[in-house]
Amino acid sequence: MDDLCLMSFVARTQQDEAGPVRARGLDVISRNNLLHAQEIATACGGSGMPDRIRLTRRPPREWWPSGLFHTTDQSWPSVVARGLVLAAGLVVLARSHLADATAPGWRTALALVERGQSRQFGQWRMSAGQLIAEQDRRPEFEQAFRATLARSGDLYRAGEGGACEVGDVQAHYALPVVLRRSGLPRSWLDTWCDYPRRRRNATASRAATRLIDEMRVRRDWPQRARARRAAKEVGS
Repeated sequence: MDDLCLMSFVARTQQDEAGPVRARGLDVISRNNLLHAQEIATACGGSGMPDRIRLTRRPPREWWPSGLFHTTDQSWPSVVARGLVLAAGLVVLARSHLADATAPGWRTALALVERGQSRQFGQWRMSAGQLIAEQDRRPEFEQAFRATLARSGDLYRAGEGGACEVGDVQAHYALPVVLRRSGLPRSWLDTWCDYPRRRRNATASRAATRLIDEMRVRRDWPQRARARRAAKEVGS
């Protein structure tokens, strides 16, 4: 949920300097990631659809983002790398748990995330392919992707003890396979850690805290939600 909120905000900030076509794609990604975060929050025990302001205005101590957001790099190659890893990671996670989900709320949330993030994965993969094809930008993207993958080893393990103490080892091992099939060079995946790492609270990272604080004071975000049904159709 926290990663989706932060990726929604990062996509929103990237629109400011993007051309019309890219800006439209980022707008859809931003809106749908926030919708997916709301659905997950509801499935976790919230009453109804949580208010976007309350969801995104929490203080840093209430956030447990993955290492994807423990960086100050907001360059386009870094954003593409984060979007690619997060979307692939969520698709793997949703698919691995859909068959076992019995609660209607969780099945609805997982199905929505699986459809929406599959679509986003395709969008980020196209952007990654463009960067790889540009001879002058390929080294920059390789560096950003390898660093992103090295930081994101906590995608499948919670920051606190309990049911997720060990983490989802199966999903952790599946992620690099999915990324390799997307066309990324195999050598770029060697920074993925062997075992899920524990997440840190956002207060342990200046970069994460700064991003959350920036998000909390930005008055033009989050935008007012469209009708829930319409937003779901965009992500399907």
